[in-house]
Amino acid sequence: MSLFNQNSKQFDDNILYVITNYFSWIFVSNVYFILLNIPFIFMLTFGSLVVTEGYIPIFIASTITIGPSLTALYSTMGKLIRDKDISLTKSFFKFYKNSFKQSFLLWGLIVLLIELLYFDISLINANNLPAFLSNIFLSFIIIILFISLTMFPIISRFYFNTKDLLKLSFFYSFKRIKHSILNIIIVVAQILILSIYPQYTTFFVFSVGAYAIMYNSKDFLTEIEETLIPNK
Repeated sequence: MSLFNQNSKQFDDNILYVITNYFSWIFVSNVYFILLNIPFIFMLTFGSLVVTEGYIPIFIASTITIGPSLTALYSTMGKLIRDKDISLTKSFFKFYKNSFKQSFLLWGLIVLLIELLYFDISLINANNLPAFLSNIFLSFIIIILFISLTMFPIISRFYFNTKDLLKLSFFYSFKRIKHSILNIIIVVAQILILSIYPQYTTFFVFSVGAYAIMYNSKDFLTEIEETLIPNK
């Protein structure tokens, strides 16, 4: 075998090894996320068939468990982006444990706020009140999503007290407005893909979306690390 052919084979083997590793990391982390969010997955998959009235508020309530597992998923994908390698199971559940309290409480607050805003929008529409009122509440929901998609990547990488975390999240949500918009687009794309091809995408779409969001967020996370984290 010539040296060229030998090097080519080694290159092909390395590429196959990397692809296999990334596929397994994405698949397994996605399975962990699903197992930790069974109420949400059930409502996402079967909810519209089981619940005929009031589906949306029940669906929103079913997301209450997402905070810690989503943060762990972001942490896992962020580490994978930085290091190109990861001890997945150990890292995922370590991240889950370390960020559980803060991510659970903040996610619960977000779910509550969105539930209240959705209730207000429903009330406005039911009473035929001016449409601009519901648009105001809808804009609040969008702002919450903007801030949330900045907040949880920050939690996944650093620890700040809640007050500083909220200020940082608000600041970077609008300082990096293009990143915030792209994160919203990523989430919308996930929802569309899941709704159209659920049987093919359920077992990787959450991890792929988390990877995309963390990759999109890496610049402002690096800025935070360089400017606000001591001894960095």
